[in-house]
Amino acid sequence: MNQNVTENGSWHLDKRVNVSMIFALIIQSVAIVWSVASIYAEIGIHEERLDVLDGMGSRTAVLEANIVSMSANIKDTKDSINRIEGLLMDRLQTPRGK
Repeated sequence: MNQNVTENGSWHLDKRVNVSMIFALIIQSVAIVWSVASIYAEIGIHEERLDVLDGMGSRTAVLEANIVSMSANIKDTKDSINRIEGLLMDRLQTPRGK
């Protein structure tokens, strides 16, 4: 029969196990839990950053639409200025009738 099992069938720790070994196992367990908690915290931070970046993507789309609209307005304004300039040049080149 196994030496770590008592006569009534319950498990027990042998007295020959060093306290330092038990302490080392406890410290390692705490370190593992701490590391996993840190990883989950970083994942949370990165998820928040991704949410912010997703919001920036929609704002970028709106800005692109505004820029396209402004470019069209600028082109229309340039066309109007060129048309007016052409009319003024025609008026200046044609002699005035008296």
